[in-house]
Amino acid sequence: MLHTILNHFVQVRPRVVTNARLWSTFTHMRSRVVASAPLWSTATNIGSIVVTSARFWSTFTHIRSRVVASALLWSTFTHMRSRVVASAPLWSTFSHMRSRVVASAPLWSTFTHMRSKVVSSAPLWSTFTHIRSIVVTSTRLWSTSTHIRSKS
Repeated sequence: MLHTILNHFVQVRPRVVTNARLWSTFTHMRSRVVASAPLWSTATNIGSIVVTSARFWSTFTHIRSRVVASALLWSTFTHMRSRVVASAPLWSTFSHMRSRVVASAPLWSTFTHMRSKVVSSAPLWSTFTHIRSIVVTSTRLWSTSTHIRSKS
């Protein structure tokens, strides 16, 4: 019976040693997590800002898709304007095109209004840009973020 107990102890002891190492690693990691509490609360705060701005972001994305949808009209207008400058007989065509642009004024004023909101939310925007540049780790985005940070 003593032999059975000793065999059992010999088999269990390596697991206990392994668990002790794991436990000390866990304790060390836990102390590092506690030490990084200010960083964690900062990350949580930034996360809440990003979540809070989700409505703004989806609105902006929606507006952007509408602007992309009106790209054909805008490029047609630009092309027509260059042709008008080159030739006077196309003036009536330009007037017709201008009336189409005026008809899209609600879209344009919405875009202008959204652009002013983006400018007024510059601190939030630069924070979001900074976070995105870190996650994406794109050189171009990183340099843009650094440039924006230096201007802030």
